[in-house]
Amino acid sequence: MGILSKILGVVPAAEREGIHLADSNPQRAAPTTDPIKFLRALPRLGLAHATLYIEGTADSAVEKFLEHSCITPNVRVAIGTIWPRPKVWHLPLTEKLIDGLSQILEQRKVPYFCTHIHVYSHDTILLEWHDAFGDDPILLSSELKAEQIQGFATALGISVSNG
Repeated sequence: MGILSKILGVVPAAEREGIHLADSNPQRAAPTTDPIKFLRALPRLGLAHATLYIEGTADSAVEKFLEHSCITPNVRVAIGTIWPRPKVWHLPLTEKLIDGLSQILEQRKVPYFCTHIHVYSHDTILLEWHDAFGDDPILLSSELKAEQIQGFATALGISVSNG
């Protein structure tokens, strides 16, 4: 890494590599602007032992909760933000985590929850959402069953379409 990259806090190309949604034709779910509703819909995907990956937040209480709840990852997720270097958290996708995070978001009325959010199991990305809670669609892997996707979409009140 060059000295300028270090000074500016740019993520080097080698560190941007990692797992990403490898599906060439993922399902596309309409975005939502409601992070609490999104988090509460995740269990509808029926993913036991999945990991939630969150990249970037601007809220100190959210950051503290994520720091306290994070786990050591077994894989590297391809980073979505190259500047400034974001903080990232790998979290066990559990009811306890969803409840705790939702409670913080509700109490604090957090205007900016995170930049990117993904769900993975082992070394496979199952949900990938860059620029989360904006206009970009939520991408869902074809490895998910139609019932899982439909349950998630129904809980969010959103539509899903083929790639």
